[in-house]
Amino acid sequence: MPILRLGHTTVRRYCRAGVAIAIMLVLTGCRREERAVPRPVAFPRIEIPAGEYVAADSVPLHFETNASASTERKEQDGTVWLTITYPGYFPGTAIYCTFTPVTRDNIDEVIANRTERMALNSGGADSEMTRLTSQGGLDCTMTVTRAGSATPVQFIAADSGIVVSGAMYIDVDAGFAPDSIAPVVETVSRDMLHALKTIRHD
Repeated sequence: MPILRLGHTTVRRYCRAGVAIAIMLVLTGCRREERAVPRPVAFPRIEIPAGEYVAADSVPLHFETNASASTERKEQDGTVWLTITYPGYFPGTAIYCTFTPVTRDNIDEVIANRTERMALNSGGADSEMTRLTSQGGLDCTMTVTRAGSATPVQFIAADSGIVVSGAMYIDVDAGFAPDSIAPVVETVSRDMLHALKTIRHD
């Protein structure tokens, strides 16, 4: 095999070329510009009311609402409507409850109507369902729909003499973003679950 012999001058040239290439690579790396990356938009922190409860006034059953909430009652032909709002916390959010007296003749029709309405409000989106029997013996169902529903929390409670139904409504024009709605839904579902556990005839 032939041996390649290089003179001192040739070796020096190769060394200089190698050093020059290395310097160019270093300088090229140093010149790389850092591109500014926009920071993610932070949603304002939402203050959550404490889990403290009081009984609503002048409704057919013992029905507890958050102590920080406001209630407005209306009545017509024996049916009572209760609107629950959180004015100091969640503007654009309300829970509409209906207390409907029933008999053996119409209880199935009323429950079917309320159940169908709950299904329509969810829009076919996946919902979490909780079923329980209240302290007063009412059969209760609550659904939580987190997939951008305008009615994310709904419930129904019934016994042989009354059907109580309710739904949380969010004003879609209020500019809520999904991340900002989440703590509101969690709070309302917490409060409504408490109401269902404690609902009873006085």
